Amino acid sequence: MKTLKLLFQTIWLLVVPSAAWAAVGTPTEGGGLGEAAAKAQAAGKIAYGENIGTRSLEQIIGNLIQNILALLGVIFLILAVYGGYKWMMARGNEQEVEKAKETIKAAVIGAGIVLGAYAITSFVINKLIGATTGPTTP
Repeated sequence: MKTLKLLFQTIWLLVVPSAAWAAVGTPTEGGGLGEAAAKAQAAGKIAYGENIGTRSLEQIIGNLIQNILALLGVIFLILAVYGGYKWMMARGNEQEVEKAKETIKAAVIGAGIVLGAYAITSFVINKLIGATTGPTTP
């Protein structure tokens, strides 16, 4: 229970600041938040292009799925590190070592599933976007 609470607190600490940055708004003159907003806006244009509003539904859904899978990957990485920590702190107790090994196995299997899901999602979304928008040439 403590581990689950710690996991949610960590996720909360990672999510809330990003929501606060999203609420900064348009840049104003004079530095301060305006300068930070301008940098955030420039980063958004680099990441999502100039015309954010013209993204298709397939792109939005694909990005959402990929972000969720990336978050799950981070969670499984944290779980693997936690399993390693439990193993180190077992102090020779065979039951604790076995629990730690099972935790690490579950984390590796979960990470493999998430990686496979990420690859399949990326492939399908790219093919779907290519089929609906036509071929793009550089």
